[in-house]
Amino acid sequence: MSSIALADERDAWVRCDLQVVALGRGAVVETLNWEHLQSVSIEAQVQGDERSLCWRLQGLGVRRCLIPFGLPGEVDLLQHLQRLEGFDVLAVADALCGSAAGRFICWRRERTA
Repeated sequence: MSSIALADERDAWVRCDLQVVALGRGAVVETLNWEHLQSVSIEAQVQGDERSLCWRLQGLGVRRCLIPFGLPGEVDLLQHLQRLEGFDVLAVADALCGSAAGRFICWRRERTA
């Protein structure tokens, strides 16, 4: 999964169910299975006076999903993310309240030996 919504957010959306996160723009839909999810973070970028935020859902290997804040379906996404054991809502608050660029780690899958 790549960053399809970052280039053009006008008709982008995100949807979740118990198996997958789906990111779409028009007829293009890409999915990431929850069972493959390795980490969740928020990326903040600053350009001039503008600050933009996006969710970064990292899957296995190079699979990732970049979801800009404000897309239709984001509230449902956040509800699913908050069900992840150990999800850090304070990292979300830090990202929302900050003014700098950076990455805010919200959750990481526990490594098993």
